[in-house]
Amino acid sequence: LCCTICNAKYIGETGRPLHLRIDEHDRHIRHCNTEQSAMAAHWEKHHRSNIGVPGSHFTIRILDTEKTTSKRKIKEAIYIKTHNPTINNIRDISVYNL
Repeated sequence: LCCTICNAKYIGETGRPLHLRIDEHDRHIRHCNTEQSAMAAHWEKHHRSNIGVPGSHFTIRILDTEKTTSKRKIKEAIYIKTHNPTINNIRDISVYNL
């Protein structure tokens, strides 16, 4: 995901349909669930005063697909490590200390 306001990026993986995961991010942002969502924490810290629907300020780009959970998580960690997205938490890659 990319914030269209400041161009900050977030990399995440999901085994669920993408629209469900995006809806979850939107809910976390709307309800300020900053402990459960790096996206919500970013919005709260940098864009809280912006008018409009928070989810409309993010663009989506699929970097890869993978059906196997373990392979998907490894790919996520590699993408986080190589792209260094500014919204991700350090815990997003700590499981796979690459």
